[in-house]
Amino acid sequence: MRASPASAAGFTLFELIIAVALSAAVIVLGVQLYQTVVRAGDAMARGQRDWSAEQFVRGQLLAADRELNQRFKTVLADDGQLSFVTRKSAQFGEDSPPVLATYTVSSGTAIRYSEIALPPWWDDGVRSSIVGDRLRDLDRPNAWKGQLLADMSTASFSYWDNERQRWVDRWSNKENLPVLVRLEIRKFGETRQFVMETKALSFSLSSGS
Repeated sequence: MRASPASAAGFTLFELIIAVALSAAVIVLGVQLYQTVVRAGDAMARGQRDWSAEQFVRGQLLAADRELNQRFKTVLADDGQLSFVTRKSAQFGEDSPPVLATYTVSSGTAIRYSEIALPPWWDDGVRSSIVGDRLRDLDRPNAWKGQLLADMSTASFSYWDNERQRWVDRWSNKENLPVLVRLEIRKFGETRQFVMETKALSFSLSSGS
């Protein structure tokens, strides 16, 4: 039985054009959907990393060793750097041996972190005002380094001054941390502020100041 002329002709040119156009539209929509999902995933991952970084800094501030900071005058705090002795370590975890933690704003685009464990002589009874400077030699082979936040437009630290009741860019007390530390970052056109309390908060509130 012979096929009819209509069925033997196959697809017409117009039908082929329609099929190609529909296929192209499906491909474009698929690519756009994939890109949207990837961007959403990246945004969620960045948000999770930022949250984890904030919680890490918050934990270190709450675990600051007041006695050692007072003894060795290790607190350094300005808009581009924050340094203090704490008992929470990136290497050793919670309730770790004391480490000098240092956060440094690198060219305004990243915050780099380093820590150096206090050497065994930290409790030998010798009072020294240059211990902090010695430990801040970040080229020491035993310094642990990492990057806390990246891809920022700007970043800066500020500190709550209880006496003046305002935020300041430099904290002058080398023996004690301020009540609050604020980290402000601008990232992807959005400005975010992390306000973190320290051990000094409870003492400040209980004294009524």
